[in-house]
Amino acid sequence: MTHNFDRYGKPSIGMLRFLYHNPASSSREITDHLFDGKKIKQSKVRFVYQNYDGSETSNTLWTGGEDWFLNSPHRYKDVEVLDRRVILLSRVCRGKFAYLLSPYHSRTLAADSTGSRPHPGVANSNAQRCWFYREKGFNGRYLYFLTLRGMAAYGALMEYEKNAA
Repeated sequence: MTHNFDRYGKPSIGMLRFLYHNPASSSREITDHLFDGKKIKQSKVRFVYQNYDGSETSNTLWTGGEDWFLNSPHRYKDVEVLDRRVILLSRVCRGKFAYLLSPYHSRTLAADSTGSRPHPGVANSNAQRCWFYREKGFNGRYLYFLTLRGMAAYGALMEYEKNAA
């Protein structure tokens, strides 16, 4: 099978590389890797919001920018910063790479370890790469592995990158 790695997305290729070196990884580990360990600062803010009809609503939420609430005195009253934290971006943007891990939208998920047939839940079964498959682990969470086609694709990727350099 020939591969056109220029048309594959960076997340697909990143997951291919990661699973080659880290078999039996969970979706959390894969997502953390794809986000490259980036972190963001958040503040927990409590405020009273004045609605357009004059009623008021009390809210507490985590936000990336507390300045928005502190510098908007007309709508946000009694603003107080309760806490601050630094958190992995992958914990906040949980669904960004779900298309790689879910059988319903993935172009890379196979039904078995050989990668000979796509996962039964995929929408377009004719255009599948079948690089990865998943199994339920002992704790009920899915663990992801490379299929034989995925291992061959990894070898082709390494050859492609060697020739491109």
